Amino acid sequence: MDPNSSYRLAVRVGAYVKINDDGSREYCEALNIAKILERDISNWDDMLNELATDINLGTRCVSPVGTK
Repeated sequence: MDPNSSYRLAVRVGAYVKINDDGSREYCEALNIAKILERDISNWDDMLNELATDINLGTRCVSPVGTK
């Protein structure tokens, strides 16, 4: 990976409460996500989808990042 065309991405997700399908609430701990991305081949939509899988939201919740 060429250091001149790569960049670091650091995401900090604070602790949150996930609402499950049955209406119960589940506490989720804070999460740190660190990635090194290649500027020439990184796709913003793919990165947002990958972050959304790392952040464990219930089906009744919507992530404000990456919604269309």
